[in-house]
This record gives sequence, structure tokens and C-alpha cells, in this order.
Amino acid sequence: MTIEWKTEAVSYAIDGEFRISRGAKTQVNAIRVTLHESGASGVGEAVPYARFNESIEDSIAEINDTLASESLLPTRASILQKMKPGAARNALDAALWDLECKRNNCRITDLIPGLVLTPRTTAYTISADAPQNMHAHALRVKQYPLLKLKAIGGEDGADLARLSAVREARPDAQIILDANEAWDETAFTSIAPTLQSLGVVVLEQPAPEKRDTFLTKIDSVDICADESITDIHSISRLSDAYTMINIKLDKTGGLTHALEMIEFAKQRDLKIMLGCMLGASLSMAPAFIAAQYADYVDLDGPLLLKEDNEHPIVYNDSQMQPPPSALWG
Repeated sequence: MTIEWKTEAVSYAIDGEFRISRGAKTQVNAIRVTLHESGASGVGEAVPYARFNESIEDSIAEINDTLASESLLPTRASILQKMKPGAARNALDAALWDLECKRNNCRITDLIPGLVLTPRTTAYTISADAPQNMHAHALRVKQYPLLKLKAIGGEDGADLARLSAVREARPDAQIILDANEAWDETAFTSIAPTLQSLGVVVLEQPAPEKRDTFLTKIDSVDICADESITDIHSISRLSDAYTMINIKLDKTGGLTHALEMIEFAKQRDLKIMLGCMLGASLSMAPAFIAAQYADYVDLDGPLLLKEDNEHPIVYNDSQMQPPPSALWG
């Protein structure tokens, strides 16, 4: 049977500006692949990440080349061998999961033994800004008990001022502080001792990948690896300072490998954060499945957009609900 598929670029407007240490953007650009077989269709969406030298064009070409080289529809297991971790494999993996559900008229819970879907509390991200603006932003989102703050490094004391402003606004909130590789040793040693008292529970990727030897453990604060991990092999290379990993399907190349990584990490007593690139509900849907096994969930992408997919995931304030079958899975 001839494989039928469609790949396309899609975009979503961000509600305002989203700023991290590597820059700011007002639009999310994603790739979507739709597979057709025996009257059923499966869809997957992913966001290429420039940090890993990915682009929309290259990701679409990778999917098209993979499918064009096959005489039969590939399996989730086969693309783990044929494609590298990244957004292209994530989109195709998601489409294969969805196609199997649609073809068999079942839900994703029927395909993963023991899986029970329950709502999860997601973090809400406040992008980097002037301290007074982040203070005001934190006051506007009082319904979110877990806040993720973006740090940007640079000016002396600026990140500490941002963190202090949010803590003043929201003394009740737990905080994830995400530096996106922006800190050097001076920044880490000056800010780390204050984190616990300021309500930080997770410090995410403070230092650049492979330049993080100065990191040391912090009492009552988990240090989480994000850009430093993409697959099982990269987990094994982490320093002992890391007590948590951030699994994002766009990095791991899909739900299939993410589930393997979760099992591998838990065997090594590493905590799990299930995160995302900024994206719409279709990107979040398979991530929600992996989030059932996570200690922290950071899947607020659709909350930061002006627009979303048809049949979107429902968020009751911080409570993220399972994806509707009309959307995915």
C-alpha cells in the first residue's frame, strides 16, 4: 500500500512577547505531519529548535525523505533507528501514535499498559522582563501555584532583582527559575545561596551544556538539566549536581523515546520535569501522556498564545486536562 502523507508549516501568534536569554519572539513556527492509511488519519505537530540547529525547512525535508524511502508506513520503533532526536521525529512519532488510535478506534490509554490519564498542574511561564513588569505579571496570574521565571544573565544582580520582585508579588507560589544556559560561575555562586529563601524549588539549566563543571548541589533546590539532555545517552553524561531532567518531546524526538528516558532516569533516582517548546495544543497532547509520570509539569504553551488548534486542550486555571480524542490520541 502506498504511503500517503502531508507535511506543512504552521504558525501561531504569541500573546505579547516571549523573552528568554537567547532572545524574544512574537510567533511560534511549527511543523505538522498528517498520515493517511485505510481511511484513517493521524496527525502530529512539533516545534523545531534553533538551539539545536533545527529549521522548519530541514525538519519537513527530514520527514519527507524518511517517508519517501519507505515502501510501507514506518513504525515508531523503526524511526528511532532511522531518524535523529528532534522535532521532525517528534512530529512523525506523534502522527504514528494518533494513526494507531484512529485506525483501531481506541484511545492512547489502550496502547500503553497501566496508563491512566489524570489532570496535571502545570507551571505558568513569566518571560524575562524588567522586575516591575514581572511583579505585575505575577499578580495577574494568581491562579497558578507554580511559576516558571525566565532569567537572562548579563547585568550584575538583574536576575536576582527579577526573582525578588516575583517573590514579593507571590509569596504563596513555588518557583522554577530557568536560565537557559545564561549563567557563568560568578552568577551561580552569587545567586544560588538565595534560591531556597526566595521559594525556588527548581533551578533549570543555569550553565551552558558542557561548561557546567562549577555547578554544585543546592539544599532543597533541584538543579534540572534541559539543553544538556536530548536522549538516554546524554542522561548518563550528566554531572552529579543535576537531580532532575527536563524531557521535551521536541528534543527527545517523540513520546516513544520519552517514555524510555523516563524509565531510565527513574532507575537513576533522577526527578522528571515534562516540559515543552512554546506551542499549541496539538504539540502538548503527546507530552501530556509523558507528563503522567513526571514530578513537575511545564506544559503551558497554549496559555501563552493568542490562538490554538480546533478541539484544544482545556486548562482549568493551572489544571491541564487530558487531550480530547478529536484533537489527538
